[in-house]
Amino acid sequence: MRPRHSGALGRGLEALLPKRGVRLVEAKLSSIRPGRHQPRVEMNAARLDELTDSIRRHGVLQPLVVTEESDGTGTWYELVAGERRWRAAKAAALDTVPVIVKTVDEVSRLQIGLVENLQREDLGATERANAYSVLVREFGMTQEEIARAVGKSRPSVANTLRLLELPGEAREALQQQRISEGHARALLSVRNPERQIELLRAILEDGLTVREAELAARASGAPIGDESNVDRTDLEGRLRSKLGTKVQLMGSRGSGRMVIHYYSREELETLVDVLLGEEVVSRETT
Repeated sequence: MRPRHSGALGRGLEALLPKRGVRLVEAKLSSIRPGRHQPRVEMNAARLDELTDSIRRHGVLQPLVVTEESDGTGTWYELVAGERRWRAAKAAALDTVPVIVKTVDEVSRLQIGLVENLQREDLGATERANAYSVLVREFGMTQEEIARAVGKSRPSVANTLRLLELPGEAREALQQQRISEGHARALLSVRNPERQIELLRAILEDGLTVREAELAARASGAPIGDESNVDRTDLEGRLRSKLGTKVQLMGSRGSGRMVIHYYSREELETLVDVLLGEEVVSRETT
């Protein structure tokens, strides 16, 4: 297959790509398969329709990123980035699309797909959690490595992964956007599974706000056991939710100490800003 002429792809595009290990080609849509580790499960139908209309009028202006695969019986392209454009091109009944063919390992494929979706159109919370989980389980990445790869803080990655601890009914409601991540965190502060479901149904049926859900969780969601441990767990959960990092309370009701964990200089500065009531974004905008 001949490389596509760079002029049809936009002036200067070829110069932006490495000279070795990358090819620009015009590929048949039928030869492209979706990525095995595509993070996105659902796509906004209205936005996809808009993209389809644009592609019908102007074509695919930004090439898809693919890797070449073969199994001994044939060769095809596996999609690494650009699934929305791929779907829209199919809906627009195009025969071919411009693609950048790269040699990409399994970890990088998932990272590229995740980063692209995070940058272009936010993934749902459960989609992000599942993608992070694959990076941990299948590729042995640490939370710190994931955070660097996707431009998030380690506590943010940890909090997202915790969403997978929700019962199935709650994860489904979160994926369908019937509850928010704030509601999900309130549910996670309840340790008893039956009480979690009770609170979930109250959120859905009574339209509880996040604040109301947090109050309900504190009132009825604490596990049965030693009262001081219940208070400590509840407080640690509230502090973790507020500060976005691990917080430990040690001691008794009368005295003790609070340990706030941080994992980089930037996280420390953000925590200081939050605790002092200053603008968190001030360091980024100056």
